[in-house]
Amino acid sequence: MNASDNEDGEKGGMNMFNIKSKDLDKIENESKEFDKFVKKVESKSKKDKTDIKAIKKFWGNETNLDDNEKFLKKFIMTKGWIDRDDVE
Repeated sequence: MNASDNEDGEKGGMNMFNIKSKDLDKIENESKEFDKFVKKVESKSKKDKTDIKAIKKFWGNETNLDDNEKFLKKFIMTKGWIDRDDVE
C-alpha cells in the first residue's frame, strides 16, 4: 500500500462510496419508516383513484361535453390551479 492508495486498498484516490455498518435498532427503525412511507403513498394513490372515478362518473363520456365542460374537466384532472413554474 502506498500514499495514493485509499484505506480500502483501491489505487488512484478517494473512494466515492463507503460501506456503513448499522446496528439492528437502526435497521428496524429504517424498515418502520419505509413501511409508513409505503402506506402513505398507497393511501394517496387510492384517494386519487377514487377522485378520478368520481370525476369520470360526473362528466361521463367526453364526447357529450361542450368546450367549457371539457376545459373544466381537464383543469381539475391536471390540477391546473397549481403553479408549476413557482420554485420557492
